[in-house]
Amino acid sequence: MPIFKRLTKDSFKIASFIEDLRRQEVSFQSLPEVEGSDWHEQVKSLYTCISSPSINSTIRLGYYYYLGTLCEVYSWNEIARNEIRQYF
Repeated sequence: MPIFKRLTKDSFKIASFIEDLRRQEVSFQSLPEVEGSDWHEQVKSLYTCISSPSINSTIRLGYYYYLGTLCEVYSWNEIARNEIRQYF
């Protein structure tokens, strides 16, 4: 591909990205519901949900985000990391 065409194509992409960044609309996704009465039960439940082949990628991403919020409860300390390693 000639360099001029590639630069034009890249310039168009950059303009598109800048336009996206200037948008004022923000949409929030709610986190999926997770079963479990305590932290450990919720991690087990998340593992089951994330491992399910029938879950689409958008919902799976929500479960991973939820997993991150659960780990944040323990400030990602050794307890949280060991528990996560058990499943993932």
